[in-house]
Amino acid sequence: MENITYILAILITLLILKIIFNAKAKDIKKFETDEELEKIVEKLPDNEQLAKIYLQKLNNNTVKIDKWNDEKIKTSVYNAMTNTITIGKIDKMYTRIQTIAHECLHSVQPKRILKFNFWFSNINILYFIVLLILTLFRIIEETNIQIFILLMLGIIQYSIKSYLEQDAMTKAKYLVNEYFDTNNDIENTEKEKLLKKYEELNEKAIPFVSYSLIFSELLKILLYLIIVIII
Repeated sequence: MENITYILAILITLLILKIIFNAKAKDIKKFETDEELEKIVEKLPDNEQLAKIYLQKLNNNTVKIDKWNDEKIKTSVYNAMTNTITIGKIDKMYTRIQTIAHECLHSVQPKRILKFNFWFSNINILYFIVLLILTLFRIIEETNIQIFILLMLGIIQYSIKSYLEQDAMTKAKYLVNEYFDTNNDIENTEKEKLLKKYEELNEKAIPFVSYSLIFSELLKILLYLIIVIII
């Protein structure tokens, strides 16, 4: 009964947060394509050149720029351990201007936090997998202690990731704007259209990312509780 109460509490918490953040995946998907803006962005430098411009503005000339071998991957990431920005297949997307700015901004965030996030994320995942295996074999039976540990790990993980992501997402528009101030490849009216769209995207994306990060951590506890009940 206690575990069921925990599950209900988690579900209610997620529901409340979803309502508060107004987190809807369909709202984000609306920003995936825009033919008019895509034609405007075609006039701008390619992804690699754009990343170099941003990094120059951020006074960071040590970052490597790469791209995925698999062209189906659209996700772009910054790896603090290798100091590399890997750009996804986003050449045709109008959001590439802001996406690349986002990853470049990650590269100038505190390395101590970035590296801790890398190691802690992996440890967090490993601990969860080991916990599930040990629970399935009934080697671990102290449910409350494990829930507490998962909750603490989740709070640390959320705190770090939300800071890194929100910081980069918030500052990206200013970096894009700074780039536009020194770029004459497109008209001012076209720049304004892009910046307005990016602002609209951020209004939806920032709370959605916050909710997604909380959801992923509470989901671990939820899955753990379900397994405990089943066995």
